[in-house]
Amino acid sequence: MIDIIGTIKLNSTGLRVEFDSDFNRYYIWLITKYYYNTIKLDAPKHSGHLSIITKKLHKDKFIPNYLQQYHGQLVELQYNPTDLRTGGNNFTNFWFPVEFKLGTVIKKALGIIENNFLGYHITICNNKNYVNHDLVNNIVN
Repeated sequence: MIDIIGTIKLNSTGLRVEFDSDFNRYYIWLITKYYYNTIKLDAPKHSGHLSIITKKLHKDKFIPNYLQQYHGQLVELQYNPTDLRTGGNNFTNFWFPVEFKLGTVIKKALGIIENNFLGYHITICNNKNYVNHDLVNNIVN
């Protein structure tokens, strides 16, 4: 297991743990090399991150006034670099699963019960911005 430190950030779209951009750059480079430079990947819109609550998914449970107390807090997580996962709809995401007890505490306080939750994970990169999704999905999956 490898330790990584992130910062909880609140903005108008959600509450996320964000990680240093070098973390993403390294794994994007590594994944691209693994596939012999045959895939194109980008960092997600929010760079390397772990989503705790998003306005899009949690709608009226996204309460910025309550969530503000977490903004700027540093958190330490552990991930297994050999447990890189893939998936997505119409594009491929790459992520590392992690345990994140504080996220569970925050959701419980807001009364959020998840359906079809993949578990907390650090989103690394995706191929959303590239046309030939089927080729990449066939290579990766």
